Amino acid sequence: MKDGKSINDPSSKYSYNPLKPNEGRDPRFANSVVWNGSKLTSGGDLNHIVYTHVGAGSTSDAFGTGTPTGYYIRKFGHRQLAGNHFLATSQAFDLIRYAEILLNYAEAANEYYGPDHEDVLDGHVVSPYEVLKMLRERAGIEPGDDGMYGLKKNMTYEEMQEAIRLERRIELAFEGHRFFDVRRWMIAETTQNQQMYGYKITRSTNGIEKGEKVPVRKHTFREAMYFFPIPYKETVKSEDLLQNPYYE
Repeated sequence: MKDGKSINDPSSKYSYNPLKPNEGRDPRFANSVVWNGSKLTSGGDLNHIVYTHVGAGSTSDAFGTGTPTGYYIRKFGHRQLAGNHFLATSQAFDLIRYAEILLNYAEAANEYYGPDHEDVLDGHVVSPYEVLKMLRERAGIEPGDDGMYGLKKNMTYEEMQEAIRLERRIELAFEGHRFFDVRRWMIAETTQNQQMYGYKITRSTNGIEKGEKVPVRKHTFREAMYFFPIPYKETVKSEDLLQNPYYE
């Protein structure tokens, strides 16, 4: 949420409403996805509203028609246009962002030294805590009375590790990092063996909306998927050449 707390945290001063998922949310939510009721720019209309509820007019944006989840990706989309307007845009994407550099530092510092480690670089104090607070401040998260931007004080190594992983998941969403992150952390058999859900919104004739969480796709991950298999024609060339783990 906008105070840096989880949508399920009872201590958050904001209440999460899945029918209005952007209200009181971390501003990065609106920068990452398009939801039912999002306002975009389209054909000169500065307040073009995207509807994803079931049977959303004659558009192809509706749940089950244009999207299986009720959401669309917002990141990398042209900020002045909605949909495919055949507008050529630059395909020169950044290979690494400053936010990733900061998160890489925070992760390395926590893994090697612990959550309370501090460095002084060019007169500035940097630490896992400072990195997370800096990113959250830049994103528009409220500092709160304690100035922690929703972060827990005095975190253990494990708690800081989880906080950094969560921040990567939010800050770098849809940028191609998560696929590799869960594999290098060796947690993919947990995170990737999940049922994927969508949010189906139906609207009555009087305009009242009702939402329900519905299953979309079941993901499956085996331990062998941490590695690519070595082709059989290569493994038979030598008795000493072994297949990668879990492919036996």
